[in-house]
Amino acid sequence: MVEQITFVIFDMDGVLYDKRDGARLRALSALSGREPHEIGEAIFKSDFEKRAEAGDPPTGSAYLEGFSERLGSAIDRATWADIRRDMMSVKPRVFEIARRLKRHVDIALLTNNPILLKETLAACAPEAVALFGASAHVSAEFGARKPDPAVYRKICALHGHAPQNAVMIDDARKNVDGARQAGLNGILFTNAIALATQLRLLRLAGSPHGAASIPKSRHRYS
Repeated sequence: MVEQITFVIFDMDGVLYDKRDGARLRALSALSGREPHEIGEAIFKSDFEKRAEAGDPPTGSAYLEGFSERLGSAIDRATWADIRRDMMSVKPRVFEIARRLKRHVDIALLTNNPILLKETLAACAPEAVALFGASAHVSAEFGARKPDPAVYRKICALHGHAPQNAVMIDDARKNVDGARQAGLNGILFTNAIALATQLRLLRLAGSPHGAASIPKSRHRYS
């Protein structure tokens, strides 16, 4: 039997937002003069990006320095944020689901990203900041990245919820599996309609026996 859900965690790219990797690579190519596939290999498919998503380097400035080095061209914070923003588009139906849930349970955002995204999130994803506020997190804050079970346990502990009372919504199966290994419930995201159905099965999302009947928990787990 599923425990009462008091905490719902959303992935960002692929769940709350559509992400166009090609658009980012083309913008960086125009800036640097390098081919898009070269940039992808040098940065986004490299150990540099994976380490950054796990918190190394620990500051946005240090990340940007390493990013520029691998890009082969200097890039400033504002330009990086502009390019990141331009590759994203909101999924309004998923945002509406999150808004409804927020009336009854705690919600958070957890995305595999470097600390620079956290520092520039208001520029890159203002809709997410408006909805999630301080509960919008990047994996670098926790020193681990999905699907490492540690990152899920840490975000649950930070927000005062037991893992079994939480659910992770992600579009990557390995990340859902990692959440389940950590003791959370997991939903593999495909589209907003399927998500609403899956949340309803967990007695969420405003069904007759769903979110409307589940008050926000006043007793936190520590």
